[in-house]
Amino acid sequence: MGNMKFKQRPREEQAEPDETEEAQCASDMFGVENEQLLGALVKPRVRVGNEWVSKGQNVDQVNWAIGICIFPKSLITSLHVFYILQEPWLKHFTREFFTGL
Repeated sequence: MGNMKFKQRPREEQAEPDETEEAQCASDMFGVENEQLLGALVKPRVRVGNEWVSKGQNVDQVNWAIGICIFPKSLITSLHVFYILQEPWLKHFTREFFTGL
């Protein structure tokens, strides 16, 4: 994920993918399509009132979302919930064995 490159569109404050080889490898590992992964990074959907709108991001915002905070935390949270719900042997443990995210 950290090797993905993005460039700024000319005359706009919009990021676009520069090379797609790294994004293709990452999307294969996550099991999603390449366009979905790049679209979620470049134009994430945010909730405004009762509607969902696409928000354009610049290169700094996309790089920050990949590397520092948002994407790794959401991925770890999703995997944690997936394993808790998928493993029936985990249900007989008490709460003291689990960590919060």
